[in-house]
Amino acid sequence: MKTALFAVLVFALAGSIAAEAAPRLTGGLSPVFGSNDYEGWNGHLAFGGDHLSISPEFRSYQFNGSNGRFNSATVRAGYDTRWFGMGVSGGRAFPKNGYSSYSGGADFAFTISPLGDKGIRRIGGSSRGGAPVGKGIARIDFGGGFKATSHKQDGVTADTKLTEQEFHGFVGASVLGILVSGRLAKYEYSTDLRTAAALPNTSWTPLVGHLNSANGFADTSFNANVEIPFFPMIRPFANYTYTTFEPLANGVTPGDAKAISAGVRVGLELVAVEAAFQHVNITGSAKEQNFYTLTAGLRL
Repeated sequence: MKTALFAVLVFALAGSIAAEAAPRLTGGLSPVFGSNDYEGWNGHLAFGGDHLSISPEFRSYQFNGSNGRFNSATVRAGYDTRWFGMGVSGGRAFPKNGYSSYSGGADFAFTISPLGDKGIRRIGGSSRGGAPVGKGIARIDFGGGFKATSHKQDGVTADTKLTEQEFHGFVGASVLGILVSGRLAKYEYSTDLRTAAALPNTSWTPLVGHLNSANGFADTSFNANVEIPFFPMIRPFANYTYTTFEPLANGVTPGDAKAISAGVRVGLELVAVEAAFQHVNITGSAKEQNFYTLTAGLRL
């Protein structure tokens, strides 16, 4: 029943998008390689008109000792106007080594001092919609969101389940083309992880700001970004992500994760290319990690 209702909603949104003027299609493929033989493939599409958009994404990755690939998919339906944007999303981590999950959430954003007549892609927000990037000498975006994830680990005698809730807020600004944004997330769990007899596998835990999927139950995560126009089509960028993790049983507390990234975006009329390198340091771990990606995208 839930699947049928979701399908009706998606088709209704698709019909609304098709009825809008000048529908646009964007998409991209991002291979990620790095430490511990990490190999990931992230693909996304965004189909939308002036205001409505639907954005499916697919992630697949493996690493040394993963015993095969982890696969997941998400979809977000968004509505963006000159002053306000909102979206709803859902996702699924497909069964692997007895682990699986479902997720659902919503997000919203506001814009101060925008220019232009159509929707705006928020600075630091969740939208991948077809709306153009906002213009102006100065602009401020802010908003937040919520996501709930139901983790499940199959067991021989009983399944282990855990519900994770993420609350986040963001603020972004554009001044003379320079984009700066910050995002802070707080995580809550349905049980005290310090006293839990068993927990689901945490190998599939995407974190905003990380090229790879993290391993652990996050407590807080802060992400900061800056993007500077160098030439009309070339935009270097850098970001920093600091994440703390929940303490576990037997007094075990995973080390904090610090991720620093740098890269460049090159945008042509129909083609966009992005290259990035990321260094990850985990407190208490002697082995540091490095990841890199090269993204190719189309804008039709």
